Amino acid sequence: MEECAGSVIMPILKIELNKWTPTGGPLENTKPIENAIRYSCQSSNPELMLVPYIVGKYPLETVSWWVDNVWDPMSARQTKALVGLLNSKFWRSLPWATSTNVNIKNLLSSIHQRLRNGAKILSFQNEKKYHKFTYEGESGKP
Repeated sequence: MEECAGSVIMPILKIELNKWTPTGGPLENTKPIENAIRYSCQSSNPELMLVPYIVGKYPLETVSWWVDNVWDPMSARQTKALVGLLNSKFWRSLPWATSTNVNIKNLLSSIHQRLRNGAKILSFQNEKKYHKFTYEGESGKP
Protein backbone atom coordinates (compact mmCIF):
# COMPACT_ATOMS: atom_id res chain seq x y z
CA MET A 1 0.00 0.00 0.00
CA GLU A 2 2.80 2.46 0.84
CA GLU A 3 4.24 2.11 -2.66
CA CYS A 4 0.85 2.83 -4.23
CA ALA A 5 0.18 5.84 -1.98
CA GLY A 6 3.79 6.95 -2.33
CA SER A 7 3.64 6.86 -6.13
CA VAL A 8 0.58 9.13 -6.04
CA ILE A 9 2.00 11.47 -3.41
CA MET A 10 5.63 11.55 -4.57
CA PRO A 11 5.23 14.00 -7.50
CA ILE A 12 3.33 16.42 -5.25
CA LEU A 13 5.89 15.98 -2.50
CA LYS A 14 8.79 16.70 -4.87
CA ILE A 15 7.17 19.97 -5.93
CA GLU A 16 6.34 21.03 -2.38
CA LEU A 17 9.78 20.08 -1.00
CA ASN A 18 11.69 21.41 -4.01
CA LYS A 19 13.41 24.18 -2.05
CA TRP A 20 13.88 22.30 1.26
CA THR A 21 17.43 21.67 2.44
CA PRO A 22 18.72 20.65 5.89
CA THR A 23 19.28 24.35 6.66
CA GLY A 24 15.60 25.05 5.90
CA GLY A 25 14.36 23.74 9.22
CA PRO A 26 13.23 20.40 10.62
CA LEU A 27 11.96 18.01 7.98
CA GLU A 28 9.05 16.90 10.14
CA ASN A 29 7.79 20.51 10.27
CA THR A 30 7.32 20.81 6.51
CA LYS A 31 3.71 20.71 5.34
CA PRO A 32 4.05 17.60 3.12
CA ILE A 33 5.64 15.54 5.89
CA GLU A 34 3.16 16.84 8.47
CA ASN A 35 0.32 15.79 6.15
CA ALA A 36 1.85 12.34 5.62
CA ILE A 37 2.24 11.90 9.38
CA ARG A 38 -1.36 12.98 9.91
CA TYR A 39 -2.52 10.53 7.21
CA SER A 40 -0.42 7.75 8.74
CA CYS A 41 -1.96 8.26 12.16
CA GLN A 42 -5.61 8.02 11.15
CA SER A 43 -7.56 5.52 13.21
CA SER A 44 -8.93 3.41 10.35
CA ASN A 45 -6.16 1.14 9.05
CA PRO A 46 -3.22 3.56 9.30
CA GLU A 47 -0.56 3.34 6.64
CA LEU A 48 2.41 3.09 8.98
CA MET A 49 5.02 2.75 6.26
CA LEU A 50 3.98 5.83 4.27
CA VAL A 51 6.23 8.33 6.06
CA PRO A 52 9.39 6.17 5.96
CA TYR A 53 8.69 5.33 2.32
CA ILE A 54 8.25 8.98 1.35
CA VAL A 55 11.23 10.25 3.33
CA GLY A 56 13.41 7.40 2.04
CA LYS A 57 12.53 8.20 -1.56
CA TYR A 58 12.84 11.96 -1.81
CA PRO A 59 14.18 13.90 1.19
CA LEU A 60 16.96 11.33 1.68
CA GLU A 61 18.00 11.89 -1.95
CA THR A 62 17.89 15.65 -1.31
CA VAL A 63 20.04 15.34 1.81
CA SER A 64 22.57 13.17 -0.05
CA TRP A 65 22.73 15.63 -2.97
CA TRP A 66 23.02 18.56 -0.56
CA VAL A 67 25.92 16.91 1.31
CA ASP A 68 27.73 16.12 -1.97
CA ASN A 69 27.20 19.46 -3.70
CA VAL A 70 26.34 22.24 -1.26
CA TRP A 71 27.39 21.44 2.29
CA ASP A 72 30.44 23.30 3.54
CA PRO A 73 31.86 21.34 6.49
CA MET A 74 33.51 24.52 7.76
CA SER A 75 30.13 26.28 8.01
CA ALA A 76 28.89 26.02 11.57
CA ARG A 77 25.29 26.77 10.51
CA GLN A 78 25.19 24.11 7.80
CA THR A 79 26.94 21.50 9.91
CA LYS A 80 24.64 22.18 12.88
CA ALA A 81 21.61 21.79 10.58
CA LEU A 82 22.90 18.48 9.18
CA VAL A 83 23.70 17.10 12.63
CA GLY A 84 20.32 18.28 13.89
CA LEU A 85 18.56 16.44 11.07
CA LEU A 86 20.47 13.19 11.50
CA ASN A 87 20.11 13.29 15.29
CA SER A 88 16.44 14.26 15.27
CA LYS A 89 13.92 11.99 16.92
CA PHE A 90 11.97 11.94 13.66
CA TRP A 91 14.96 10.79 11.56
CA ARG A 92 16.06 8.18 14.08
CA SER A 93 12.55 6.73 14.24
CA LEU A 94 12.59 5.81 10.54
CA PRO A 95 13.01 2.04 10.21
CA TRP A 96 15.60 2.25 7.43
CA ALA A 97 17.74 4.92 9.15
CA THR A 98 20.31 2.42 10.39
CA SER A 99 23.97 1.97 9.63
CA THR A 100 23.18 -1.19 7.65
CA ASN A 101 20.98 0.61 5.09
CA VAL A 102 22.81 1.15 1.78
CA ASN A 103 21.50 4.71 1.30
CA ILE A 104 22.48 5.69 4.83
CA LYS A 105 25.91 4.12 4.34
CA ASN A 106 26.34 6.20 1.17
CA LEU A 107 25.22 9.35 2.98
CA LEU A 108 27.60 8.73 5.89
CA SER A 109 30.41 7.97 3.44
CA SER A 110 29.74 11.26 1.64
CA ILE A 111 29.79 13.13 4.95
CA HIS A 112 33.06 11.46 5.91
CA GLN A 113 34.63 12.29 2.54
CA ARG A 114 33.54 15.94 2.68
CA LEU A 115 34.93 16.25 6.23
CA ARG A 116 38.20 14.64 5.15
CA ASN A 117 38.51 16.97 2.12
CA GLY A 118 37.68 19.99 4.28
CA ALA A 119 40.36 19.00 6.80
CA LYS A 120 42.92 18.57 4.01
CA ILE A 121 42.13 21.99 2.57
CA LEU A 122 42.27 23.61 5.98
CA SER A 123 45.55 21.85 6.76
CA PHE A 124 47.05 22.93 3.42
CA GLN A 125 45.98 26.55 3.94
CA ASN A 126 47.48 26.63 7.42
CA GLU A 127 50.69 25.01 6.19
CA LYS A 128 50.96 27.57 3.38
CA LYS A 129 50.46 30.46 5.84
CA TYR A 130 53.05 28.97 8.19
CA HIS A 131 55.67 28.59 5.43
CA LYS A 132 55.02 32.12 4.19
CA PHE A 133 55.37 33.47 7.71
CA THR A 134 58.65 31.68 8.42
CA TYR A 135 60.10 32.64 5.03
CA GLU A 136 59.30 36.31 5.53
CA GLY A 137 60.53 36.17 9.10
CA GLU A 138 63.98 34.76 8.19
CA SER A 139 64.89 37.13 5.41
CA GLY A 140 62.87 40.13 6.41
CA LYS A 141 61.65 40.42 2.83
CA PRO A 142 58.73 38.75 1.03
